Amino acid sequence: MNSKEISVLAGVSVGSLLAGGLFGYYLSGRKKLITSNPDNKVHKTTSEFSSDLDKYIVNNSLREPEILSELRKHTFENVNMSIMLADPVEAQLFSVILSVLNARKCIEVGVYTGYNTLNMALSIPSDGIVYALDVSADYVNHGRKFFEKAMVSEKNRCTYRTCFRHVG
Repeated sequence: MNSKEISVLAGVSVGSLLAGGLFGYYLSGRKKLITSNPDNKVHKTTSEFSSDLDKYIVNNSLREPEILSELRKHTFENVNMSIMLADPVEAQLFSVILSVLNARKCIEVGVYTGYNTLNMALSIPSDGIVYALDVSADYVNHGRKFFEKAMVSEKNRCTYRTCFRHVG
């Protein structure tokens, strides 16, 4: 890895931390929606956002690719702990950041069903790669068919680790 790649990776990391912090602040206003939902689901569809700000953002700026929408819906219908799913607005922000940086490599720590990993794979050039790390293949396997359908399977390099034992 040369110094340019390292500086870009550092820039993406800092940008992700900043964006994550700002988005965390934004989400803190949605805490009631999250904690009042006994099924650990933030929302099933983007039409179920609770605040006027959420509804405005979704109605006026969200451009979720159909394949991501399908994966999100599949996750809510078939996988437990769907509260871990990345928010579609946050995923769109990451897509914009990756495009602006012209990123070719990404690291996703905590894949779950692969919603944001797929988002990254769709956002980077065809010769790009997404390194995805998770502790279990159980949840990730739900998203594999969506990577294949989107024809970006070759961009995804998943590594699974459970404690100190290599699983995959």
